[in-house]
Amino acid sequence: MRIKTLLIAAAALAVGIISSEAQVYSQNIVGYANVPCNTSYDFYMLECPFNVGVSNGANEIFGTNLPDTSLIQTWDTVNQTYITAVYDGSQGNGIYWYLSDGGTPGPAPILLPGNGFFLYAAGTVTNTFAGAVAVSSGGTNVASMNTAYQFYLVGSIIPYSGTVSNVVTGTSQGINLNGLPDTSLVQTWDVPSQSYVTAVYDTSQGNGIFWYQSDGGTPGPCPSVTVGQGFFVYPAGTFTWTQSLP
Repeated sequence: MRIKTLLIAAAALAVGIISSEAQVYSQNIVGYANVPCNTSYDFYMLECPFNVGVSNGANEIFGTNLPDTSLIQTWDTVNQTYITAVYDGSQGNGIYWYLSDGGTPGPAPILLPGNGFFLYAAGTVTNTFAGAVAVSSGGTNVASMNTAYQFYLVGSIIPYSGTVSNVVTGTSQGINLNGLPDTSLVQTWDVPSQSYVTAVYDTSQGNGIFWYQSDGGTPGPCPSVTVGQGFFVYPAGTFTWTQSLP
């Protein structure tokens, strides 16, 4: 792909927000992120960090690139459960998306920027998320988690990568998942083991250590995510997540 002038190049150098497989361009503020799913029949926790097409439907984001019988699972926050959609064009009837039973036609899932989802790929696939950055240059996005002790499946609405605490001092640039209520959880997905990695946020011990392993007592690293990666947040109270684009 031809290289164009990078948007927010200075900020990218300062905080490492753009990975080698993701570029964001000036003028129209469009970009892409290559997100490989290298193993068949594994779950991947993803997020599309761009506005794509009219609705951000999976049909617009993935086109016909998914192997037949692949699944996409979105998260119903209200009911705390997954909604499963099956992709299958093998029947030759022009229908590609089905409900979880695999036989009843259904709508393509809507995969908005900032909302995570699971992809269960029925074959190796590398998808290129490509579209417009959802936050305009100089803009700010505010995401509210209004109910304590519920899981929210999210992703960085601006294509930043790094630790979830990544921020430029004095700004809200970066992933900026800071100020979580004590005992909140962040869960990332480990593809090789097909299991969650849980980190607990807690400042109450007053020892300068804020992140702990899932036992809540053993210090651990701050979780990290890449561009196009989803993760769960389980806030221990009402929380507002603010991100800005220079």
